[in-house]
Amino acid sequence: MAEPGGLPKRKVDEEDDGADALQKRRRISGSNFHEERLPVVPISSSQEEQDQSKNQEIEVAGAKKKQDRAKIYQEICDIMAQKDNQVITEEDFLRNQELEHARSTSEQEFKKKRKEEVQRKWEEATGAGRNDQPDVEGANPEPQEPPYFDSPF
Repeated sequence: MAEPGGLPKRKVDEEDDGADALQKRRRISGSNFHEERLPVVPISSSQEEQDQSKNQEIEVAGAKKKQDRAKIYQEICDIMAQKDNQVITEEDFLRNQELEHARSTSEQEFKKKRKEEVQRKWEEATGAGRNDQPDVEGANPEPQEPPYFDSPF
């Protein structure tokens, strides 16, 4: 049962089982170290106060950092809202320009038609612009200069 130069096999198996059981207990309890080996460090009240003051400083710094982030986020939101409003304003401006152009174009067309209508009525009333004579050769002679007389003076 014993190996030459070693422990009996049964004894080795018992040691392995004991080590396995200890490792299993450590895994279950969550401790992989021996607490009794840790040195005991006495904590004085002044050290506790220092620790508390450090913790408070850390908490205050964390709160301030959180407030700063919130402020920056709010500023970013405000800037984005202003840009959105600016884009809307530019879109409104362009839309107004298009409407103004359409309105002025329609006004010009209306004025042009009105002018043509008034001119047509004037021509009908006065007979201007009409050629009552038929277009025959010699019917509408070119205007000629009046004859010049030699003056005795």
